[in-house]
Amino acid sequence: VPVCTGRRAARATASERDCVASVTHDLKPPIAVALSAGESRAKGSVPADRVAAYGATGAKEARRLAYSVERLLMLAGLESAQSIVRSESISIAGIIPDIVARLSPLAETRGASFEVAIPAVVPAVEASIVLVESAIDGVVNNAIKYAGGLIRIAVKAERRRNHGVVIVTVSDKGPGVPRPERHKLFEPFYRGSRAIQSGVQGTGIGLYLSRRIARLYGGDARARFPADGGTTIELFFRSIP
Repeated sequence: VPVCTGRRAARATASERDCVASVTHDLKPPIAVALSAGESRAKGSVPADRVAAYGATGAKEARRLAYSVERLLMLAGLESAQSIVRSESISIAGIIPDIVARLSPLAETRGASFEVAIPAVVPAVEASIVLVESAIDGVVNNAIKYAGGLIRIAVKAERRRNHGVVIVTVSDKGPGVPRPERHKLFEPFYRGSRAIQSGVQGTGIGLYLSRRIARLYGGDARARFPADGGTTIELFFRSIP
């Protein structure tokens, strides 16, 4: 076997091992907490004045588990089947308020708030509304979990390379990403050293999925790191002429 082939196989095996370890690490805590809360209630060992709190804890962890599983299933779908990439004419300007409303409860728990700027007229995009929602959701969710504080979401339309694009920008004033790690930001299952040190749970596929989805529709994703701190993620989607 050629040496280069052996090295590629070794890297693939190591990548798969890291992937399994990452997913296992992130799925076990919500399962354990939800199971413990449910078993305690089933055994009747929860004081009457704590039943609601135990129920809320179980529901919270179940939602976190469901979100992680949903992202993993979407990753598997994008990797194995193009049939889910059906397109329709959608309004990104109409999607943003729904995402903000859905993520506001999570934002409150993290001390985050939103500032949204959407122009009166935004061109339509030819894409899957489910996938585009997921792409934007992933970027906003990432800012909530790892930055908190004020999160600015802006939408604008531009002409680039002889075609129109709609750009969704999500900016935060969080700790940012260390320079040596920035090139890994959109890699699948990558979690930065600061995220690991802070103990924030995640699968490390949110930004990877967001870029993958944008590229499916002729767009892309990129990160910028302002001199005054924080992180800015831009999602580009090709607009309908």
